[in-house]
Amino acid sequence: MTTIFTSHKFSLDKCPPNLRKNLGLWDSLNPSYDFKYYNDEEMKSWMKKSVDEETLLLFNRLSTGAGRADMFRICHIHIDGGVWADADLPAFDINKQHPQFEETLRENKAVLVRNRKCDNPRFTFIAGVSGSRFFSMLKVRINEHINLAIKNKSSDHLGNVFTLHKLLLTMCGFENVIKAGPRIAWPQGYAFHGTISLDKPYIVDGTSFIYINDIVPERKTYDEENVYAGYGEDLRRMNVAHHGRVGLVYTTQKDTGR
Repeated sequence: MTTIFTSHKFSLDKCPPNLRKNLGLWDSLNPSYDFKYYNDEEMKSWMKKSVDEETLLLFNRLSTGAGRADMFRICHIHIDGGVWADADLPAFDINKQHPQFEETLRENKAVLVRNRKCDNPRFTFIAGVSGSRFFSMLKVRINEHINLAIKNKSSDHLGNVFTLHKLLLTMCGFENVIKAGPRIAWPQGYAFHGTISLDKPYIVDGTSFIYINDIVPERKTYDEENVYAGYGEDLRRMNVAHHGRVGLVYTTQKDTGR
């Protein structure tokens, strides 16, 4: 059985009501899937026992929970497989939206989903099988960007959704993939030229994946479609930084307190 997994700061019993409700819906709406929630300490524990030393060191250099969750999902999919759904993404019935989703995942090893609102691949909903080479490659790219930020003594690094998009475009044969910001929809200011064909299986240098059209239920605005009602209030209750700060990196090892 495929596992839907996600993470956030606190244990379930300490999550604000809106967040706890959304997490419960991911579980109840998808009875054919297992569901696993990691709080911050459980996420750190999983990384410590599961990834190589370099990746763990770089994970510890990320200064926000959202940034660490970005790295965690890629490592978890590569090692254990599964479907990642952001904790704040409004829960939906995967089988209703895409009845062949699990079959598509088994056949293609990695499933990337287009975000209809910005025409980038989603980092909020992404899936792969254990051992997928695509997610191994993505982890390497993310590590490279964090190392570059450390080398340049910059607290910022390229947001992981754009790392994903750049990797996809490069693998699909697009050349001269460049930073094209600013883009109003993204506070990070990154966007990449090029459109990837939808619903077409790719095998590039032994790496399999498919890029499918959005299966997140469509709503009128970007926020309504991508964030459950009340999430801003929940963030304030938990004293958690907004997603726009996911790219922050500790510039010295001393800063991490480790």
